[in-house]
Amino acid sequence: MEQFKVHVERIVRPVQAALARKNKMREELLAHLVHKAEALVDEGLDEPAASAQAVEQLGDPDVIRKELQASVPALERLACARIPNWRFLDAYFEKDEGESRFHFALVRTAFEVSAMAVCVLPLLVAKWAGFMSRGQSSCLSCSLAAVGFISVAAVFIFVGWYLTDMTGLRRAMSRETAAPAWRKGVATCVFLCFNFVLIIGPLLFLAWLTHPSGRTILTATFFGMFGLQLAGGTIVLLVLLSVVCGFAMKIEHEQWVKWGSLKIDD
Repeated sequence: MEQFKVHVERIVRPVQAALARKNKMREELLAHLVHKAEALVDEGLDEPAASAQAVEQLGDPDVIRKELQASVPALERLACARIPNWRFLDAYFEKDEGESRFHFALVRTAFEVSAMAVCVLPLLVAKWAGFMSRGQSSCLSCSLAAVGFISVAAVFIFVGWYLTDMTGLRRAMSRETAAPAWRKGVATCVFLCFNFVLIIGPLLFLAWLTHPSGRTILTATFFGMFGLQLAGGTIVLLVLLSVVCGFAMKIEHEQWVKWGSLKIDD
């Protein structure tokens, strides 16, 4: 059975399709191999010979893979395309064998800071355009402010990922770890709160220190009634999100145990 599962996974894993469709492909191919092998055993072959012959009679793996890929709708194929060299997106909370904690945190920090920079760049361009239209020369200060914001955020994002691995939160959320959905959900909630405080808290404090005229507004906003309402809403959102994430992570772990953990040459 293990030999069949490895052979099936070698065929199906590279296919660009939704998880449900790929699982159906896997189950059908596996059932076909098992049925064929059992028929060959009934004809008098021993199990190793029957298994080898069943795999051979299934056909060329490359041809089967192309046929399976052709059966996937174009839009679904595009949505499920794998990003080259970004394997960590498929396993965001996993560490490679021998990977250091520093490298793990650095790679994820680089990804998140890059995404943040892409979001900040249009705002920066809009600011530049506004300054130029008014004949002002504050482009440099605007750029320095953006770089400073991203730099401070990068430091705290790195610290957050480093501590996430050091405290064991990463392992609780990993798809390689067997845990009930509630445990994965709680770990997700703690992770989100942890990173929210590490990133937003220091940035608000920095703004409070560097803009004396805005101290009263910031204090009233985040420590007054609005702050209490924001905190309550954020906590409710995180709890609900964590419940969904917990069940999703549990399903992902079961999927990884059945197929994802198989070692194939992909």
